Amino acid sequence: MANNDEEATKKDFVEAYFEELERKIAFLRDLEAQGHEDEAQLLALVYLDGLSNWLRHPSDGAARNFSSVVIEHGQDAQFPLIIVHWLVNALPWKSAPSGAEHAIRQAVAAMDEYAAQTRDELLCALRVGLTANQLSWLEAEIWRGSVANAAYVSLRSPGIHQLATHGLSFSESTWQGMVLERVGLERLLRALEGRWAPSGFGPPRPPPGQRP
Repeated sequence: MANNDEEATKKDFVEAYFEELERKIAFLRDLEAQGHEDEAQLLALVYLDGLSNWLRHPSDGAARNFSSVVIEHGQDAQFPLIIVHWLVNALPWKSAPSGAEHAIRQAVAAMDEYAAQTRDELLCALRVGLTANQLSWLEAEIWRGSVANAAYVSLRSPGIHQLATHGLSFSESTWQGMVLERVGLERLLRALEGRWAPSGFGPPRPPPGQRP
């Protein structure tokens, strides 16, 4: 009986959390309508950051949490894409296995550094030139080159500390023949309105506009 009560309490808490999130999203829409798009974008980043850290608790890697949750739940096909330019500048080379930096840089030298690729496409292309240890390390760190992480690094932190919140463009990056979509308020709101599976309680929650 105690376990059932505990589960019911957890479910009530989770439901309340997501009901509050819906109210926050409505508030952001109001801010946008009033001409405060920068402020709304900054708050959207803060809400996504908090939601990501909550869902990934006890992990304290904020950038990884943000990226993984937005990729998994945000219903955006472009957030998981990897851009080589972002990847080589974001990888923590000091923790890389011996020879990994040279091997990876050499392997991507012939690639279009701004073209977007899926994780599997890029790993497949790099696999031949890497040792098993180097490949394993890259598989664990490749999220750093994702569009999701680029948004976190370029928007969330500068937005908080420098009030720079004007969106992130990928004008030189293409995927399936199309230039990648700019990451701004509308895209962040779509991520917030994504399908969330709160702590395993029931099926993922559909976006607010699709709920019965």
